[in-house]
Amino acid sequence: MAYSVQPNQSGLAQADVTFSVSFTQCGKLVGGKTLSLASTTSTPAYAVVTPMVSALMVQKVKALVVASSLNGNFGWKLCYRTATTNKDNPSGWTSLEAGDPHGTGPFCLGEFTVSLDGEMWVQFGVMYQSSSGAGDAQVMVSYAVRRS
Repeated sequence: MAYSVQPNQSGLAQADVTFSVSFTQCGKLVGGKTLSLASTTSTPAYAVVTPMVSALMVQKVKALVVASSLNGNFGWKLCYRTATTNKDNPSGWTSLEAGDPHGTGPFCLGEFTVSLDGEMWVQFGVMYQSSSGAGDAQVMVSYAVRRS
C-alpha cells in the first residue's frame, strides 16, 4: 500500500491512496478415493477419482498412489479426460503416463504437465486392466493440481 498526503491552503489534507493485492495459490488437492478394482480383460476400464475441475487452475498435476492386495496380472495407470463446455459430455480418457501399467506398491509419480488449451474442465481417474486372466487390487489415489 502506498499513500501520500499533501496539505492544501485551508489546512485540510488531501490523500492519494493506492492499494494493490495479489494472491497465488500454489496447489490444491482436488480429490482422492480408495478403489476396489477388478478386471478380466486387457481392454482398459476407467474409474473416476476427482470431480470436474476448472481447467484454468490446472497446468501441473501430481498424484500419490498406494496399490495393494494385487492379484493376477492386474495393472493401472493415471489418466484424465476433458470437457469443452459441458461437464456432462466429456472426451475420452487420456493416459498421463507413458509405458506399461503399474503393479503393487506406493507410488509418488512425479509431476505431469497437462496441456488443456481450449478446454474448460478436466477430470482425473485411474485406467485399469488385466493383461491375462482375472486380476484385482485396492488402489488408493489422491490428485493435486497447480498452476505455474
